[in-house]
Amino acid sequence: MILNDAYRPHTNEDLAVLVDAGNLSTDVLSTLDPKSSYGIAWYNRHKVETIPGERQIKTPRPCSEWIAMPVPDSGVPREWVDAAREAIKDNVRPSDAGRRYWNLKGFSHCPCGARLTPHTVTKKGGPRFYYICHRHRSGRDPCPHARYHRADGEAGLEERVADFVLRLIHNPEVLRERVREQAAREKEALRDTRKQVATLAQRVHEADAERDRYNRLYARGKLTDAEYEGYTNELDEKRNATEEELARLADARRHAEYLEELPQLVEEHLHDLPDLVEGPGTPIREYETVPPEREPGPDGPLPIYTLTPGCIRYRTPEEMEKLREKRARERAERYGAAYAMLGLKVVAHHDGSVEITWRGGGCKLSGLRR
Repeated sequence: MILNDAYRPHTNEDLAVLVDAGNLSTDVLSTLDPKSSYGIAWYNRHKVETIPGERQIKTPRPCSEWIAMPVPDSGVPREWVDAAREAIKDNVRPSDAGRRYWNLKGFSHCPCGARLTPHTVTKKGGPRFYYICHRHRSGRDPCPHARYHRADGEAGLEERVADFVLRLIHNPEVLRERVREQAAREKEALRDTRKQVATLAQRVHEADAERDRYNRLYARGKLTDAEYEGYTNELDEKRNATEEELARLADARRHAEYLEELPQLVEEHLHDLPDLVEGPGTPIREYETVPPEREPGPDGPLPIYTLTPGCIRYRTPEEMEKLREKRARERAERYGAAYAMLGLKVVAHHDGSVEITWRGGGCKLSGLRR
């Protein structure tokens, strides 16, 4: 829904760009109100082939072949849509490759900038789990930083990051202090944003006034076609550059508002994170109790019964293994949620060192355990 252009308002200028790109017909554009905004429903984005006896295969078409269909404006402000897209741009579907939950997928990166992708190696002693540079693994471009980083185990990448996060949230004053420092630093950098916005808005107003002046001179025959086009094109370039800078400053102001809320957000994280990452601490028992079958009394089944050896059933090794896998997966999922809450980013280097950044700071773990 967030990425669907039907919900993102498009101005007449945006639609004109689609006409130039060949996605929209000029006849269609001429029927639209130039002062209104429209969503875009896309067609012909994929080529669908049906192979007899097999499923359909969808192949993306080049952007030049897409067909744009204007639809009524959804009423959602464009800045909301853009902010939502910015918020989810780094989202990645969690991987269960190798029948396990990879809690660093989407959070871990190679120094070259590519994401680390899960990789499972099957050996006699059982499967081995690694993270590897996606660009290197795909064969598109050999990466000089590439290394198979062990995912699990005490010295594995996942456990090292989990250990760091656990120590971080159990020392809340460190988290608070880092966030306060970051917020103060960034707010100082954004201090003059309002003055810049006012200055740029005045430039836009002046450009519009100057364009009106050129329009009047052209209408009275004081300017030739070439002169008018040259002057207005130059004005349009300046105006577009100014509007782009205004949009950037608008993003900066939204970020400043976020920084105002960040300390309170961190306090909420400090309240929720310990329970989130630690979760249930009950041990996995090798047995389960099975209540005896009893005839219901006049008020229904009795909730109390005598525990006898016949009420205890010992779990099989296979059942115990499934329970351990379930517990490990739940733990990994909890840590993944905590990483998202902290805005975590992990960069794993070839020498085994790990850079970890989060909302409020960062640090580097050496190639050793600590």
